[in-house]
Amino acid sequence: SKLTVASTAIRTAQPLADATQLITLIATGPCRFEVGDAAVTADPDASPFLYPGIYVDVPLRLNERHVSFIAESEPCIAYVIARA
Repeated sequence: SKLTVASTAIRTAQPLADATQLITLIATGPCRFEVGDAAVTADPDASPFLYPGIYVDVPLRLNERHVSFIAESEPCIAYVIARA
């Protein structure tokens, strides 16, 4: 999935496939992310920081099928790469 990340939290519209056990995240700019259910929302202060250009692997737990992002400063693009 490709998402445009800005100062308002955005989440993946479609849930990740049930077979997905691991996701890789990468962004073109500094942002924060959160993994969870359909209501997950990234917090600009408390959510984990995603450095631009750095790939981060995140194992999924039960019912974690969505990813939310919020930009740290300038808008950027974030990618969610599903792994089986």
